Amino acid sequence: MSLILAGQGKWQEGAQLLEQIVPAAPLLNEKERASLVSILQRYAAQLQKSQHTEQASRLQAAAASLK
Repeated sequence: MSLILAGQGKWQEGAQLLEQIVPAAPLLNEKERASLVSILQRYAAQLQKSQHTEQASRLQAAAASLK
């Protein structure tokens, strides 16, 4: 769903969904976690560009914790 929202330019909405699923990340296998990390980093970069630095920082921290 977050990828669809990103495609529509709805980065903040997608980021909210991602933040909700991060606590379940330990249940994912290694490949799935790697994909989630990539998505979180992409979202963080986009949010940083649009001056949503607090949300971007949370996503970046979540990505770092999953590596």
